[in-house]
Amino acid sequence: MTLNNTVLGGIERVKQLLAYGKVEQKIDALLDAFEHGEAGLDLIIKALQNSEVDVQEVAYWLVQESTEPRAKLALQAYNPYLFFEYLFTIEKYTDQVRSIACVDISQELQTLVTCNYNNIIQVWNMQTQQVICTFQPEATKEFDQIA
Repeated sequence: MTLNNTVLGGIERVKQLLAYGKVEQKIDALLDAFEHGEAGLDLIIKALQNSEVDVQEVAYWLVQESTEPRAKLALQAYNPYLFFEYLFTIEKYTDQVRSIACVDISQELQTLVTCNYNNIIQVWNMQTQQVICTFQPEATKEFDQIA
């Protein structure tokens, strides 16, 4: 069965494209599925398990748009770290990495800022993997995020 020889509309077309289409067609089908209510949401949630990472990513963002309880459950069971891009490993300091509480990366991907559980803040050059500077604030201050 080829999609070119089949004329379908609505939710059936979405199902066929998700099952047999190319990646671009599957992504377009997911965008269409969002307009088909509960049946479309079911297809989008199912697409979180698609073998194509690009399809999974679109499904992930669409499921986040839903307020349905089953969409929230699907998101809780899903691992979004699949979409994170590996930048580098701080190899010299791997024993210290376990103590890092929060991180921030500059928009141009040149600088990494880490804060550990002892509230020691370090600014890293991502190219050289070297610490540029270290801050140790007053003992009374606690950080749970940095930006």
